[in-house]
Amino acid sequence: MKKKIFFILFSLFIFNSAFSQVSVSPDDEFYTDVRSWLLKGIIYYVPQVKPYPVNVVQSILNKVIESDFEVDSKRAEYYYEKYFGKKWNVSVEATFSEVVKSIQDGKTELVENYGLNFYANGDFDFGKLFGLSYKFGINAFNRTDTSIYGIYDSTKTLIDGFSIYNDDLALNFDINAVGSFGNEKNYVTFGINKSAFDPFSDSSIVLNSQSYQNLNITYNYTGKYISFSQILAATTAQNIFEKNKFVLDKYFAFHSIRVPLFSKKLHLSYYETSVFGKGFMPYYALPVPYVVMSNVSGFNENIFAGILFEWMMVDGLKFNLNLNVDDLNLKEVLKLKVDSGIRTAFQIGFEYAPQDSFCNLITIDYSLATPFTYSYYDKDENYSYRSNSNMGIPMAM
Repeated sequence: MKKKIFFILFSLFIFNSAFSQVSVSPDDEFYTDVRSWLLKGIIYYVPQVKPYPVNVVQSILNKVIESDFEVDSKRAEYYYEKYFGKKWNVSVEATFSEVVKSIQDGKTELVENYGLNFYANGDFDFGKLFGLSYKFGINAFNRTDTSIYGIYDSTKTLIDGFSIYNDDLALNFDINAVGSFGNEKNYVTFGINKSAFDPFSDSSIVLNSQSYQNLNITYNYTGKYISFSQILAATTAQNIFEKNKFVLDKYFAFHSIRVPLFSKKLHLSYYETSVFGKGFMPYYALPVPYVVMSNVSGFNENIFAGILFEWMMVDGLKFNLNLNVDDLNLKEVLKLKVDSGIRTAFQIGFEYAPQDSFCNLITIDYSLATPFTYSYYDKDENYSYRSNSNMGIPMAM
């Protein structure tokens, strides 16, 4: 049955409806401004992996507030009050939509969709070394085949596999919490949250802020001459044949090392990711090359390796190039035999931050991935243990 859907969405906001929380949500608007402040030279060194702990966010905002950039200083003051003015915030949102759905013989019917979202979030710092951030949500909505949650795919921000529902109603839980220990340069975080890798964080070919949250532990060191980040996460595998079935025995590992190239305007990062399942491999907690460890162990993990090149061309303008390889047969490439056996992806783009403008950041970028780059299939497995996804949602691009 062919359907044409037209919808009107109405939202009613009660209290403060800012649902994102800076230290658990890498897609918070704060991180867009961080990119702008880096381009303008207001700040110089930030972690490669987002989100940042509370003390890092506070340090960045204090530097911008004290800067001579009036527009940016006022924006940083707004953020500081928004995030740290209160220890906790409560948000409620009511949503309603009417969908005209075509059915057989040219007839139509009107379908009503409605929902109620409740959120609580906040940040706490316990001295200079300990921090805690959280965002908890409960989302209730009626179940229809034209539900606004299905249209916008917003359930990917929720723990959909742990929903409570019957034929008419559904209750989803959105749980995000991060604890941190360390100073601004050297810290460890532990929690359940989304993660992202700069600078193409919202459309990254490595780690995308639009994917599901995961249970993870992250280490970061940010220095003038070298920076290092490492993530070890527990994710969820989806059944290949029954899309609503999931298992938890799946893992994701990532690390990146970043160094300047002859100048503070040029930086090169080398990074690796590994997706594996059906058993935990503890050596991925070590800062050692995944490609080497995978070959030595003999296990069949899904390994990516890549480089990120960043060039500050002039003040306010930056060039980025990101290239990674999943499976590349060099012999076939030299013979100019290009087929689906070559699994690689790249991104190229520019970032520009205008001075003293209402527009804080302008970006343009292009991404390309060859077929099957992020997929991984084993005929002996019914679950996506090695596919680059979490609960069926891609972790990249």
